[in-house]
Amino acid sequence: MSLHTDNSSQVAIRTRMKDALARVLEKAKPRDRFVHRPRLDVAKPAPSSAAAETRELVSFAINTLGPASYRAAVLVTPVTVSVEDEATAEVLREAIELSCRERPANRLIEIKAKGAGVRTPG
Repeated sequence: MSLHTDNSSQVAIRTRMKDALARVLEKAKPRDRFVHRPRLDVAKPAPSSAAAETRELVSFAINTLGPASYRAAVLVTPVTVSVEDEATAEVLREAIELSCRERPANRLIEIKAKGAGVRTPG
């Protein structure tokens, strides 16, 4: 006994699925692509030099610790980050300690100052 399917019903199903997908894609298209809208999630930077230094420090910490955090979370293995001096290492260690509440895998990141030993946060 062979299983026989109706080819016309398969074509009808495919057609309905294709039409449904086309409707979803049409609704997902961005409208008014070139209309300028202010971004509400971006705060205006403070004009002081202290704020500029803080932004540079935060940018450095994110760029340095971001890839290490990703590797630690995905590979679940310790990751060592080397920095130039002990002061920078301390700042990054504090950043890791603050982020460990939301990202427990950051405990696997070790910060090493060149010429100094490896210390882990927490």
